[in-house]
Amino acid sequence: MVASNIEVSGATPDLAELVNQSVKGSEIITLTEKGTKRAVVLSIEAFEHLIGLWKARQKDLMPADDFEKQFHQALVESGYDSREKVIDLVRDVKREMYEERSQLSRQGL
Repeated sequence: MVASNIEVSGATPDLAELVNQSVKGSEIITLTEKGTKRAVVLSIEAFEHLIGLWKARQKDLMPADDFEKQFHQALVESGYDSREKVIDLVRDVKREMYEERSQLSRQGL
């Protein structure tokens, strides 16, 4: 496998060819900016393998009806036995997610 470093400013005209090379798996393409490595062009298969998605895709999915029944049962068992309680739960989760994102943003992450 060949490795290539491509300056970001020069990559645009050749982007289609760079993508083709990454899909064929014949080349590792690193995009640089002023000599500093900034990004990598990967095939979707390589990306999914890298982050572990390929494992998830190998698993059989639960039928939607079974999922719905099990999810409903889990909600009821956890005390969310009415529409209003589920709506409150969703609002709480959304508020927590907003607060976490705000905190990360303040930290510069």
